[in-house]
Amino acid sequence: MVYATFFNQTTTLKTALLMDAAAIMKTFDAFAKKPDLYNVQEEARDCMEPAVSAINDIYERFKTQPERHAGYIEDSLSQLSSLRVSYQSNTFDLRTLYDIVAWILSVVGDVPSIATRANYYYPLMMIGYVFCAKLIPKKNGKEFKFSPGSPTVWAIMWFKQTVTGNQQVTRVVVGATLDRPDQVTKDNAKAFRKDLLDASHILGWDRNQLSVEQQREGAEKQDFGHCAETYMLLFICSLGQGQEATAIQRSVEGLAANASLLYTESSAEIVDYDSKQIKGGLLNPCLNCEWLLGYGAGFQISNFIVTKRKF
Repeated sequence: MVYATFFNQTTTLKTALLMDAAAIMKTFDAFAKKPDLYNVQEEARDCMEPAVSAINDIYERFKTQPERHAGYIEDSLSQLSSLRVSYQSNTFDLRTLYDIVAWILSVVGDVPSIATRANYYYPLMMIGYVFCAKLIPKKNGKEFKFSPGSPTVWAIMWFKQTVTGNQQVTRVVVGATLDRPDQVTKDNAKAFRKDLLDASHILGWDRNQLSVEQQREGAEKQDFGHCAETYMLLFICSLGQGQEATAIQRSVEGLAANASLLYTESSAEIVDYDSKQIKGGLLNPCLNCEWLLGYGAGFQISNFIVTKRKF
């Protein structure tokens, strides 16, 4: 497989996958200090330095206190907090290091003209997983009531958007689930995300009603707000109005995967998208995500189906 390059054509996939935590932080710092070199989206530039600072705070805290809100933003009183960032002309509050990393990957660099699922979108999603796995490495042991580490499920969507002068460009958004924190922290973050969905009017669901997944599979199943698609849909559904919004949504394609099954840490390699092994890791949208995708007039569920559907 010949892969595209990443971060505005400055970094190969192999280089990205081989980065250690220090190199990842250095790369993020470069995005903040040299936005022109990495072609950071204009609206995101003022947010980049605070975002990198928040990641660094979480990363440094985890090294000495891994049991304390691993991967999550804290305020000066050590309470769960959030970070406000911009996606194009809209602002969003993020709760976790994983969401911040996904946002960074969504606003840095142009999508190359040769981009395909195999050579760019899937690998970029996997870079998000690997970066977070190195910044918040998995820890096991009796002293841990939880298993910190990069969220297992990651997702990516890409779409066409018309910009100044009727030029059409391809945009990309990346997302991750809430798989890793302890239950109290996870429930807090899930409720935070669900409130964002509710406030955006994307949810279109009684706030106190069980989710589609819970109604079908049982109350212990996923509520709205857990899925990797949450912020991606918030970002995309905030763009345009009327026919413009419909056109954007109609062009959206996406994929999701259990990323932990598709990366080999010892060799720092990902499974080739065109190999038979990929099928074991790719995921269709869950019932909750199908409901959210049904919000817009343009989303086409067939653009997100990667394996035989079970329902």
